[in-house]
Amino acid sequence: MSLDSPPGEIDYRVLTVFITVTLNTKLSILAKVLAHLCDEGVMHQQPVRRRQHRLLGPQGLPKAIPDADLVAFSSRLSTPSGIAPSSS
Repeated sequence: MSLDSPPGEIDYRVLTVFITVTLNTKLSILAKVLAHLCDEGVMHQQPVRRRQHRLLGPQGLPKAIPDADLVAFSSRLSTPSGIAPSSS
């Protein structure tokens, strides 16, 4: 929730993260129960694959690099041999 939103209003980003975490928790519990059934011989194969059946939450954008750091970084880059530096 953002500070400027009225009390009780849920921000969509918070809701998206909450739903993602909740579904991943339920998938994890289901995977453990099914793994136990496979160990007991009730099932032959685990149907839930952790890497395929996992929801990814929203990711924020990377933070901007300050101009001074960007200039310092680009000044240390060398041009590859055989390529003339641009005149722009």
